[in-house]
Amino acid sequence: MNQIISALGLLSPARLTKMVRAHVPGDYEIIHFDAEGVGNGLLGDSIRLSLSYNRDCSDLPKSLIAKFSPTDAVVREAGARLGVYRTEIGFYSELASSVAVSRPEAFYAEIDEAGEMFGLIMEDLGPARGGDQLSGCSVEDARLVMKQAAALHGPLWNNPSSERPWMQMQRVASQQLLVNFGVFVDAFINRLGSGLNDDQIKMIYKYQNSALDFYNYQTRHRTLIHMDLRLDNILFDARDGAIPCAILDWQTASFGSAARDLGFFLCTSLPLHIRRACERDILAEYLEHLRAHGVNDYTFEQLWSDYQLSSYQALFTAIAASYSAKRTERADLMFTKMAKEGAALLDDLDATSALAAALDGR
Repeated sequence: MNQIISALGLLSPARLTKMVRAHVPGDYEIIHFDAEGVGNGLLGDSIRLSLSYNRDCSDLPKSLIAKFSPTDAVVREAGARLGVYRTEIGFYSELASSVAVSRPEAFYAEIDEAGEMFGLIMEDLGPARGGDQLSGCSVEDARLVMKQAAALHGPLWNNPSSERPWMQMQRVASQQLLVNFGVFVDAFINRLGSGLNDDQIKMIYKYQNSALDFYNYQTRHRTLIHMDLRLDNILFDARDGAIPCAILDWQTASFGSAARDLGFFLCTSLPLHIRRACERDILAEYLEHLRAHGVNDYTFEQLWSDYQLSSYQALFTAIAASYSAKRTERADLMFTKMAKEGAALLDDLDATSALAAALDGR
């Protein structure tokens, strides 16, 4: 068995040549590549590979993006325990071809049996405008993302055959964390509470006891979802404008309520007053895009109900992911901002009352 290419040092021009030829047949060789770190990945190391060929390369990829197991052993072990590496490799190997969402094509996707050492070589969609979680985005950009969300959700709508065993690892880990969620909330406030005001801290504590109920509640309509749909994982004007919007980083792909992606993205990407003013209109547009993918049995009322019941995603992610991700100043700012926005969304939607009513009517 060939050694898995899980680090830059295991990559060679010959191996890259074999990968590219499998997608673009021809009599050529990659004779050299340069490597440069890219992105803000918290659970993996991403590198741009600039390629040099032995002949004219106008019809060949000039660069690729490589994603490897993180060099930080603590982060790598946490990622393996959560199943995030196995999930991303599984998405590209088993499900990517079944959805219409714009995303990089994978040239290589392999992982070891332990789910810890992996390699993913993808097309480079640059030049592009990368999303920035801390800066937010315009309503116009948000609409582009919603169109891509529909392209992800629609093709496998209510298709349980798209659920995979490797999705269970993250679910089990999440449920175990939520059993003791109050402990994690206390630790989060102790570590990052200086970036929150008293009202925001009260809002976060308000929802800690209902987190497990929110997570376990299953909406009627389910599909393949991204689960980390935020601006750091999105490219705009990709391939120098040829692709309006593309979605990256499939380490948390799962099967569940599409509204989890929608609420998470809208509350973490739009300023609070803008999100409140336009979220219904944006969701209505999303529904129209969903219908273009053949989903005709889903009303706006059902979507809004699912949106309420799935609105915990941002707050839960802020608390949970801050302990498994690599700690940096930017990550601390991002998780603090996400917690504020997630708690505000739950409050705006009166999500606790919606959950109680749904549980009573189940």
